[in-house]
Amino acid sequence: MEKQLIVIHHFITKYFEPANIAEKAKSPSAEYCYGYQNTDTQGCYITTTKLEIGCKSMEEHLEDHEKLLKIAAFNTAEVNGTYIGQINMINVSSFSGPLGLIWGYDLAPPDDLRSELCFTPPKLPVYNIEPLLRASQSLFGTVSHRRFPLMAGAHVPCAIKEAYSLDPNTNKPTSGWLWSFLSFVIAENRDTDACSIVEDAGFLADSNSMNVNISEREVRDELESKLKNVIYCQDLARRNMCSPYKEIFAGYKCQYIPPGSVGCALTCAPYVLLAKGVYPNKDAKTLASMNLASWEEAMPPPPSVIKTL
Repeated sequence: MEKQLIVIHHFITKYFEPANIAEKAKSPSAEYCYGYQNTDTQGCYITTTKLEIGCKSMEEHLEDHEKLLKIAAFNTAEVNGTYIGQINMINVSSFSGPLGLIWGYDLAPPDDLRSELCFTPPKLPVYNIEPLLRASQSLFGTVSHRRFPLMAGAHVPCAIKEAYSLDPNTNKPTSGWLWSFLSFVIAENRDTDACSIVEDAGFLADSNSMNVNISEREVRDELESKLKNVIYCQDLARRNMCSPYKEIFAGYKCQYIPPGSVGCALTCAPYVLLAKGVYPNKDAKTLASMNLASWEEAMPPPPSVIKTL
C-alpha cells in the first residue's frame, strides 16, 4: 500500500495568548457573565464546566405530565451546585479552540488540578475533573451565594447532554440510577488545535429486569469502564486528526432516584464572557497569572440571595 505524506502547516500567527484572550472575552457588565457572542469579542470566549444531577419529588397533580416533570427536574439540575439558572441554552458542539480559554485550567487553576491521577492510557494522563468543576462553581457561585452568575435570560452556547429518570418502555417516571459524565481533552498545541469535550448522560431504570437491585458499586464500575472507553475513543480521534493531546480531565456523577421522584442528569460546558468584576484591578494580565486561591482572595465573598416563595 502506498504511503501517504501528511503535511501539517504551522501558522506563524500566535493565536493562543491567554492575557490577550482574557482581555477581549469580557461581558459589558461588572456583575454578570454573558454568553459567547452576546457582544463582539473578536471570537474570544471562556469555556466553563458543570456536572450535576437534580431530583424533584413529584406533585400529585403532575404525575401524568411527563414534559412538565422533565422541566422541573432540568431546572433543579441547573441550579444545584454551580448556578447556571435562568439562561437560554443553545446546544452547540464540543470544542474549545485557540481563541478560547478554559476557566480552572488557563485561568484560576486550583492548586490540586493534577492531584488525582485516574489512570494512564498510552501517552495521555487522565486526571479527576473535580478541580475544574470546583473552579467554575467559584466563578458563578451557587443558587444562594451567586458571585458572577450568567445574566438572567442570556443566550448561552453550551455543549450539553441530559438524561431523565424515565422508564425506557413507558416513558413514565421511575426509580433507578442517573449518571452524568464529562471528559475534557487538552490539546498539546493550543495555537492550532482545539481542546475536545465529551459529555454524556444516562439512566439505569429499576424497571429494567437486568438492573433490579443494582448497587452503587456496580454502577460506578460500569461508569469507570465507560470512562476508559471514552478516553480510548478520544485517543483514536486524536490520531485520526493528527492533533496531539497533552492530558485529559474526566469524571462523572451518579445518584439514585427513588420512587415518587423525577431526576435529571446534566453535563454541560457553557461558553461565556467574563464579568468585568472578575478581573482584579481590571487587569487581564493579573487574572492570567493567578491561581484559584489567589483569585478568590482578591474577590469579595459572593453575596447571599434572599429566597422568596
